[in-house]
Amino acid sequence: MVYSAFVDQNFLEIFNLKLKAGSNFPGKAVEKDAHYALVNTSAARLIKQKNGRENDLIGEIIAVDSTHIQIIGILAENEFDSEFTVPTIYRYNDSNANFLAIKSHPASSDNIRLLKKIWQKTFPDFSPAIYNYRENAISESKAGEAEFSLPFGVLCSVVMLVACLGVLGMANYAVQSGKLPISIRKTFGANNQQILASVTKPFLKLLLLSGVFGIPLGWFCGNLLKTRFGSHVDLSFYNLLIGFGIVLVVGTAVVVSQTFRIIYINPAKIIRGE
Repeated sequence: MVYSAFVDQNFLEIFNLKLKAGSNFPGKAVEKDAHYALVNTSAARLIKQKNGRENDLIGEIIAVDSTHIQIIGILAENEFDSEFTVPTIYRYNDSNANFLAIKSHPASSDNIRLLKKIWQKTFPDFSPAIYNYRENAISESKAGEAEFSLPFGVLCSVVMLVACLGVLGMANYAVQSGKLPISIRKTFGANNQQILASVTKPFLKLLLLSGVFGIPLGWFCGNLLKTRFGSHVDLSFYNLLIGFGIVLVVGTAVVVSQTFRIIYINPAKIIRGE
């Protein structure tokens, strides 16, 4: 799936874009230039994912909407617009224009208000939506991330809660079923640290084993998210270790809390009851 957009030769200058390879549309574009196209880095990577390098794409002819188009340039990734993280082909066609982009001086202030004033004076019967492109792009990107993050965060919280309940149940069962051996060991002189170590050791092995399987699985799922949402997703080994560290701390705390319930009970009562 590749997105398609129609632009003209001023597109790069207006939006402060740089060419990674190739060239822009000619200064005086003509009808034949409708068969030329620029692609962003994501589209170039997608097209050349099986063989070759991205820069080798210059000059290649591809089929878009049953039309054969020659790629003449590859755009570098844009630092603030999420649109450039998805594969997009930019074709020349000024007759399909839906937006009018105006580049103002960086030092000018309140240019949105001035633009609206000039437009209303020149075209009083037509009032389009005028906005700052950078601010609007960032706002839409954050809104999209928030829309995805909320249900995803709720799902992760539910999974974490169920996992903690499972660990709590396992720890409680192990401690309750081991009350008699623990009491006997304590009667024969085992101290609290030894009892605590004997109970938590099997659970720590299980937690470490879960990390052996969970960290690669987390890296794989994270790569799927990175492919979908762009390179800004951080998949460093440090972040994966933080996630596993949280699980390890929570799991250990649950097991230790259940073990402490038995440690401070009089072992004579438990042995008498058994």
